[in-house]
Amino acid sequence: MRYRTIAFLLLFISSACHAESWQLEVDKEGIQVFLSTPKGSSFKAYRAETTIKAQPQAIANMLADMSLSCRLMYGCKQARLIKQEGYDYWGYSQIKATWPVSDRDLSIHSHAEQGKNGTITITMSALPQNVPAVKDHIRITKLDGFWKFIPVDAQTTKVIYQVAAEPGGDVPAWLANKFVVDGPFKTLKAFRQHAEAME
Repeated sequence: MRYRTIAFLLLFISSACHAESWQLEVDKEGIQVFLSTPKGSSFKAYRAETTIKAQPQAIANMLADMSLSCRLMYGCKQARLIKQEGYDYWGYSQIKATWPVSDRDLSIHSHAEQGKNGTITITMSALPQNVPAVKDHIRITKLDGFWKFIPVDAQTTKVIYQVAAEPGGDVPAWLANKFVVDGPFKTLKAFRQHAEAME
């Protein structure tokens, strides 16, 4: 159970935008997961890719719905939107752990923008001081990443989900890195199943 908990945490922590070389770790069910080690960190960053039979905006709307996206994200216990201003979003999430690992939480800022070719990019970064500390939760203080939704054709989107961060607390990097693949793989699989069921 401890190993499963570590995989939960690494969905949100694992910055990514600064990783240098990516190594393919998983390639199955139409989902690829790559890992890399960012400069200055012992924790692996991940980059997961797949294609979904849905339009970019439909998938972006799923992510913006924090109640829905929490149900689809591997290990998410609860999530809520704190504030929205235009294409900027401030949110708060909790990640469920099992004893003896403490639950984690995350205060995050996201920004969405759409390119001329229809690609939607949502960048995200931790804002650890934006929400007061919550009892029995360890705050994730380092996180950078993005979602990218790239139109392939009228009904197909390439999805890239990239994250790097550190879990805080006493989870050692050597152990955490063993389980970094599960979270992004299962998250993209859940998003794909939900999006294609709506089409």
